[in-house]
Parts: sequence; structure tokens; C-alpha cells
Amino acid sequence: MFTALLCVIAGGILPGTYRRIRRRFSGNEVCKSQAFIREKDVSKMLLAGIRRSLGHQCNSTNGQINFDETIFNLHDHTVLDSRGSEGAIKFTNWFAEVTLRLRTLFGISEASFLASLSRVQGEFAIGEGKGGSLFVTTQDSRFILKTVKKSERVSLHAMMYDYATYVNAHPSTLLPWFMGYYTLTTDDGELTVVVMPNLLPPKLKIQARYDLKGSLVNRLVGKAPEDGDTLKDLDWLNRKQTIALTREDEGAVLQQLQFDSAFLTRHNIMDQSLLLCIHRTSWVRRITAFVHWIRIRFCKQRHSPSRFHSFQGGIPNISYKEVYYFGIIDVLQSYNYRKKAENALKSFTSGARGIVTEEEIDLQDFAAKHSRHSAVAPEAYEARFLAFMREHVFLRESRINSGEIEATEKTLDKSYTMNWHCPRSDNF
Repeated sequence: MFTALLCVIAGGILPGTYRRIRRRFSGNEVCKSQAFIREKDVSKMLLAGIRRSLGHQCNSTNGQINFDETIFNLHDHTVLDSRGSEGAIKFTNWFAEVTLRLRTLFGISEASFLASLSRVQGEFAIGEGKGGSLFVTTQDSRFILKTVKKSERVSLHAMMYDYATYVNAHPSTLLPWFMGYYTLTTDDGELTVVVMPNLLPPKLKIQARYDLKGSLVNRLVGKAPEDGDTLKDLDWLNRKQTIALTREDEGAVLQQLQFDSAFLTRHNIMDQSLLLCIHRTSWVRRITAFVHWIRIRFCKQRHSPSRFHSFQGGIPNISYKEVYYFGIIDVLQSYNYRKKAENALKSFTSGARGIVTEEEIDLQDFAAKHSRHSAVAPEAYEARFLAFMREHVFLRESRINSGEIEATEKTLDKSYTMNWHCPRSDNF
């Protein structure tokens, strides 16, 4: 009944009008955060709170990491300044013991974490996504601080226990690594952030960057993008981009995407994206990195618990001419009443609009099987997301007959049999 009523109302609302209304209301929280950051020296206060809170912690894992239920109620509340003219400044380290163990799980020491969070690059800036989150990067580019809205906080609190136990069981997860979760509160407002590792190594030139959802509506940048612009699904298809990995790596990626997507669906999460960055390597770096990767692979040593970060911080294609950096982002949007209303409205208004480039790209079968717009129920979102990855991102089976991949893999197989000297672990 509610959905039908929305569809009737939607008949008198143009898609452009809907988007303007949506931006106006969804932007209120972002504007408040921006104003709060401008008026206060938020970055400095936030980092001071993180350093003080982490200074109270000690690593008590004793080499064994577990996530028993008792530690999920441990939040560290700190008063940074109770005598200031602007009132008390409070800082909260949410799930303090949990995030400490998550950092240990992913090989991040407290000393290096604190050192990285001592300074940030500039001030918080709005991201490219429609969610309006604010971002800032640490000075050494190792970590990203992202603001979290109230609705996202609800999702994160609800899933934190399952998230911690899940990533402990799946160290190669492509979900974000939540290394910290903090709130700064003053009499004038509050700001909540999560801290995540940067997907990209420092000072690395990225030739292409894509945000892929599997949606075909409003997923086109359109004009020729400048360096650094994030492209979308229809840009990927128009440019006929594909990823060519080894059988082993491609199978591992698709399986991990399936596991991670199922986890998000269980928690009523949708609207996630695969952020995919492409770096083209020089032949010198290619050879050096390949030798290093072989030694790590066969000596059973890794920089990171994830297999997808073992080659220059990413995963190489079959020819080692490109390195891919990818991860699932925007994983805190629940399928709430607002998204259900958006689904009903877009289902009504987008039917007549069609796909922007359907005449140029053969997507009729995909569009017929899956809803085109982004705001759909988690189960449908998961199915469409995975189908897009299998059918339009990883196209290995359609190229295997050319013999190019098989010939390259035979060459690599021969190189694997060489007598590599295994270095000691402290050489890395």
C-alpha cells in the first residue's frame, strides 16, 4: 500500500525534481559537519583524542586474536578539556578493545598507527560519492578518516560483532578494514569518523579509477574525465574494460566478492561499490615486483594477511603490465524506509528513461534480469552486483580460447620451478 501510494505521487514528480529534493534533505547533515569542522580545529582535537585514548590501551592479545562478546561493550570515554570557554570537549573511542584487536589482526602496530595519526593532509573535504561523507588522509597517506552519519552509526553498531568475527575468519576480505571508530563532541556539535587503511600505496600514479555497482542508471561520467576522476559502470562498459587475472587469482576474487556480498546482505546492507584502481607498471618495476612476489608466494611469507595486497600492494594481471587495487566501499547503508521509498520512486520513473547507452552496448539481457537503478533490496542488489562482476568485469572465459592467457600461464609455470632463494622474514 505504501509503495503504491509513492508510485502515484511519483507520477507528478520529475526525476530531476526528485534528485533536487533528495540532495537538499540528505545534505543537511553534511552541511552541519562542514560548518562544525570550519568553526573548530576539529582535526587537531580529533587526533589529540585518538592519541590520548590509544595511550590508555595495551595489547593484551598475547599472540592469539579472538573476539569474545564481552569486549564489544568496552567503549573509552575521555574528556579532553572540561575548563574551556566553549564547554567540555569529549572524545569516545567506540569498541576500543575490538578495534585494537582488528589492528593486530591486520598487522598494524600501535606505534605505527599513532605515528600515522599524528598529522593529516589538509582539512576534511567532501568525497565524490552521493552520500556526502567527508574525508581526510594522514600525512603519510597510510590511513583515511571518513565521517559517519547517524544512520551509518546504527548500521556499524549493529554489525560490529559479526564484522569482527567475519574478518577474523576471512583475512582476505575486500570489506573495509575498520581500524578505529571515534566521536568528538562539543557543546556546538559532534563529529564521528572511522579510520581505514588507504587502498592505494603512497605516491602511486593511478591511470584509471572506477566505482562499480552493477547499476545502469545515472552511472556515466559522460565527458572525457581528467586524471584522478572516478568513473562509473557505463564508463567501464563504453571503454570495453576487462580484468585478466590468472585462474587462481580470479577464482579467489570472485569467491571473496561472493562471501563479502552475502555478509552485507545478511545485515540488510545495500548500495556498496567495488572501487577499482588500475596502475600500469614500467618493465623495471614489473620484473622487480614479480621476483619479489614469487619469493613471497613460495616462501609462504606476506606483508599482509590478504592475498590481494601481495604484489606492489595490489594484485597483478596475467601479463604483469597492470596492477589492480580494489575493495568494497560504502558498506554502512541499510535498506531503510528512505531507500525503500527511493526504490519505489525510481522503479516508477526510470522505466521510461532506459539505459543511457543501450544502443551502443549489448546490455539487454543484463538489464532484463536485474533492476537498473541502484536503490533495490539487499538480495536483489547482491545478485546484480555479482552478476555484473562475472559478466562485465572478469571476462576470462570469453578470452581463454585466444590462447594468450594459456601461453602466458605456461611461461609463468616454468618460472615457478626455478630455485628461488627464500629470504628471512626480517628482510621484508
